[in-house]
Amino acid sequence: MRRYLLAAVAIALLIMPVLTINAGPEQVWVDDLTAGSFDGLVGSGTITLAPNAPPAPAFVGDYPQAGSYLSSEHQFEEVVAAVVIDTDTTLTTGGAVRFDVRGKNPSGTWQMWQEAPRGGRVALERPTSVIQYRMWLLANGESPRARSVTMVAEWSDGVAMLAESQAPTYRIYATREGLVGHRTANGHIIRPYDQFVALPSWRSLSSYRGYEYQVRVTYKGRSKVVPVWDVGPWNTRDDYWSTNRQSWKDLPRGLPEAQAAYYDGYNGGRDERGRRPNLPNGIDIADGTFWDLGIPDNAWVEVTFLWEGYDPGAGSPAATPTPNVTATPLPVTLPPAGSLLVDNRDNSFREMQGVWFDARCGFNGAHRWTKSVANQSQVDNLGVWKAPITNPGFYEVMAYIPACGEPATKNATYVIAHDGSNTKVRVDQEANQNKWYSLGVYYFKGGNEILLDDVTGEEGLSVRYDAMAWLPRSDNTAPNATIIDVKDLGAGRYEVHWNGQDDSTGIASFDVQVQRNGGEWVDWLVTTTELQDTFIIDVNAADAEHTTYGFRTRARDWAGNTGEFPPSAQATSLDTLVIQQP
Repeated sequence: MRRYLLAAVAIALLIMPVLTINAGPEQVWVDDLTAGSFDGLVGSGTITLAPNAPPAPAFVGDYPQAGSYLSSEHQFEEVVAAVVIDTDTTLTTGGAVRFDVRGKNPSGTWQMWQEAPRGGRVALERPTSVIQYRMWLLANGESPRARSVTMVAEWSDGVAMLAESQAPTYRIYATREGLVGHRTANGHIIRPYDQFVALPSWRSLSSYRGYEYQVRVTYKGRSKVVPVWDVGPWNTRDDYWSTNRQSWKDLPRGLPEAQAAYYDGYNGGRDERGRRPNLPNGIDIADGTFWDLGIPDNAWVEVTFLWEGYDPGAGSPAATPTPNVTATPLPVTLPPAGSLLVDNRDNSFREMQGVWFDARCGFNGAHRWTKSVANQSQVDNLGVWKAPITNPGFYEVMAYIPACGEPATKNATYVIAHDGSNTKVRVDQEANQNKWYSLGVYYFKGGNEILLDDVTGEEGLSVRYDAMAWLPRSDNTAPNATIIDVKDLGAGRYEVHWNGQDDSTGIASFDVQVQRNGGEWVDWLVTTTELQDTFIIDVNAADAEHTTYGFRTRARDWAGNTGEFPPSAQATSLDTLVIQQP
């Protein structure tokens, strides 16, 4: 076995030793970090992050600043099977360095990137004689500093470069990326009528404005070849077109993980970050390409992965079996039998104000959503369901919470406008996905509404709007009620607290009575909706010091059922908690 010494890179406040190899001059490739290309880096001899370096792409890590150096290509005299990279580096607290390596095929196409851990051996996808590396400087504070990179290339006698086969084609669900003005994972600022795609793996990401990785996208006979300039949708490690997938190795080649999660509940129906995909998409397409292909909306397209082999041309059949795309989405929990329904697609649901998004899942296969805001001054979106009531009466109202999409709010506040009152109910949408969540039983008439806005106290979470159900309820049972306590406030004032429970329609009001020294009961409060009040006595009365007051209560519900007063006092002034006055 022979080894070739490439050349060196160094980084960070901690000095790391350079790997030493006993090799002749012809074995050394010295890269002084000037022959490659820079993005977000500055310096000569020693390179650091530029002051305005952008945040790291998601696949690299959560770093506020990141920059990359793409080396020049290096031609070896022999066919290389594997490489080892080591660094001479000055690292700072919160800083890091990362290396990716790739080889070039005889046809001129690049193999996919592979992450190269410091000092670790990385076997190339296929033996080759041309190698290139990419170095990332990452910082959460002071920038690391890079001076040199050391690469050792190895091969075995008799290894030959393999001939290429036809590039595979798969039928993939495509969505439009849009996001004009945003920065892609390779540093491109998205423009109107842009021409590129995003795939859910960093391994096939082209360099800034580069064309190393391209796909042919075909839709109903139209075909275009465009570069891969972004990473997504959903995942960042799902190279589903590869014969040796980085992740989800039990899935068949050509089947995106998001598609398997959406249709078949794979990985618990979630992506690599725990989100539930709201579409089975395995490719995002920039506006210009989307429009040029004549795609009217999200659609299934044929995608040929051109770095995997030679281009079969437009309209060619799939080179390998097409994955199953006929399965149905995860089952949606059905509403109770006899419910009256209003879906987000019905005329009885309306959107007021704001920016809205579609999600291709939920009751009847779709729902609408918007982003949450922190406070009332930011309110931008309001959804309204009109009650489909022709026969006034009591109904239990239930909101369906779809089980997919961006992380949902824990503080969706529904306002139920029913006969006689408005009631607010808070719902944790993230914890109650794929459920019909009961908002309570109320008396509804035609024209009553349920409202949900985007104010949750959180920023940027999903507020989901889907179907609402009204289930008729009958109520023939009176509610219970009791005096909770009596508090002596001093100066002849007693603060009385009460509450109650109802099994169905809810409590509409209370009656409270009082008696003096165990005598006749007298109405104090009638049909009150309060849960406390202050009872005041005449402290100057001759017998005030020797008088005891008893209290009892009853409740009526919205169906008109009224409970009975208990025969004796539920609490008295002798049982009071004395409140110390300042």
